[in-house]
Amino acid sequence: MPKIPVSMDSLPTELPPLDEGIVYTGICRSCKLADERDKNGNLYLTNIRIEILEPGVFQGRAAFVNYMMIPSAGLIPNSELELQFARFVKAFRVPVDDEGFDPNDALGCEGQFTVQTEEYQGRKSSRVKDWLI
Repeated sequence: MPKIPVSMDSLPTELPPLDEGIVYTGICRSCKLADERDKNGNLYLTNIRIEILEPGVFQGRAAFVNYMMIPSAGLIPNSELELQFARFVKAFRVPVDDEGFDPNDALGCEGQFTVQTEEYQGRKSSRVKDWLI
């Protein structure tokens, strides 16, 4: 079989970082309750993937959250980390009822957020910095 001609030196291996100075509108494409509790015994969401809808120049790209603690009832927040769940649910208008929260209900919900670029194992990745209520 003949080889396919390619110029490996000219092929990109990373996307340019997202702009950290703008507000994005996105849609939740993935949200999962972790199989086990964290080291402090808290339930948490993982594998949260927000696909960018606006601005159009970044449409289709995504920002991620790998850990979002679900605070227990009556918790008085001591950190921004403990506010993220409530901010996410409110910003993306995720349905919650008297029975509670179902991560599947977050799928397809839209809202606004900001991002920050982080480096993990030598690769740059876009993370949700804040949910805009």
